[in-house]
Amino acid sequence: MKQRLDAEMRHITQAAVPPENNPMIQRERKEQRDEANHSSHNGTSASASTAQQQNGSDQTPPKKKPKKLEVRSAGNADQTNGNDQSEAQVQSSQQTAKKQPKKLEVRDGAAAKADGVHGSVYNVTQLSSVDNLLSVAKDKCAIIFFTSSTCGPCKMAYPTYDSLAAEHTKVPFIKIDINEAHALASKYQIRATPTFMTFLHGKKDTEWTGANPAQLKANVESLLQQAFPPHPHLQVRVPTLQFGRLSPITYSKIPPLDKVLAKMGDQSKDQSVVAMKNFISSRSSNASDLPPLPDLPAFARWLRHSPSQLSSDVLFTAYDVLRCALIDQRVSGWFAEESSPGDSETLTYLSNHVLTLMNDDACPYNLRLVTIQLACNLFTSDLFIKSAFSNDHNSELPAMLVQLATASLLAEPDKPAVRAAASSLAFNIAATVYRIRREENREALQESSQVEMAASLLEMMTTELE
Repeated sequence: MKQRLDAEMRHITQAAVPPENNPMIQRERKEQRDEANHSSHNGTSASASTAQQQNGSDQTPPKKKPKKLEVRSAGNADQTNGNDQSEAQVQSSQQTAKKQPKKLEVRDGAAAKADGVHGSVYNVTQLSSVDNLLSVAKDKCAIIFFTSSTCGPCKMAYPTYDSLAAEHTKVPFIKIDINEAHALASKYQIRATPTFMTFLHGKKDTEWTGANPAQLKANVESLLQQAFPPHPHLQVRVPTLQFGRLSPITYSKIPPLDKVLAKMGDQSKDQSVVAMKNFISSRSSNASDLPPLPDLPAFARWLRHSPSQLSSDVLFTAYDVLRCALIDQRVSGWFAEESSPGDSETLTYLSNHVLTLMNDDACPYNLRLVTIQLACNLFTSDLFIKSAFSNDHNSELPAMLVQLATASLLAEPDKPAVRAAASSLAFNIAATVYRIRREENREALQESSQVEMAASLLEMMTTELE
């Protein structure tokens, strides 16, 4: 009851006396100020303390937000001396640098230094770069592709344009983004993209629009035909030669092997010779079921000793057995890569022996004929072609085969079989050279050997016409 009366008296007093003259109010305010100062001393703001008293809630002061790291460019980083840069700043700077697109001026610099060999597309924006590329190609041709970064159809022509540039390395293929090169677009009066423009011998040749890869390829091929006209001989219509078969000419006839071996005398009893004779007989009688290979290393050793064991007029029998065996691609492939330590390859040794006899005019007719036929059968194996006609030209065998063919092409007219076999060997060599040139874009035979064989063929045809 007493507390209630005190509260009513306090209310009446506060209403009647001004606050600044009322001691009770002044005491309460002093207590509030002391309490606020005490809260501020403990890390709590005065406003938070007042809010707690008024609202009765337990509010925590707001946390301090971390200071944002400033992402500086490489240039600004260089200007900051004596300050330790945080790892986050370095990483942010690196990421910013990576995202920046490559400037086309770099490729303009490459175009300014361009010479006669290209092989890639020049992305340029400067007039001087285009002028330099056209100047380099003033005796040939050039092509410009006007595109735009906002042109969707242009992207359809990019792969074809890039592949043509890589294929034709003598021609500069230029690409210009008109959004980056307004001066070039104005000079060449480009009103739409994609637009293609060709130049021939320093002058504008053709212009067309549209992203048609087939049309692009056809127009480029037409431009190249004008800039690099083919040899007149290539324009002669010879469908028989152009589309004829390139299969090698071979000699697969099997003679009576018993009679052939009988001429060898005691050499026919060698185990390797007997095994090879049985292999050939089994293969010829049952072509669908190939027999296992005999001991080829042993037979190769016997062949290398045969010139010293058999007389010249009988030596053809050993060569003839090898000719029959080479019909099997497994045998011709093995002899193509066969090599004995300290000894020459069997095929090279046998060919060199016959060439030596021919140079001395001591080679019997049978031996010469069988050797040429044996050489023709070598071309049944792709492994032989890859090994003998390799890119490094290390093998001596191709040159020996050319020498064997050229010397026999000019044989006496009374020996037509030798000349016919030599023509077959020349065809096999020429077909191989042509196929490798077409498929691998390289020369399979030394130029001197090609000239030698071509001259012999021309001389033989002249003799035949007479």
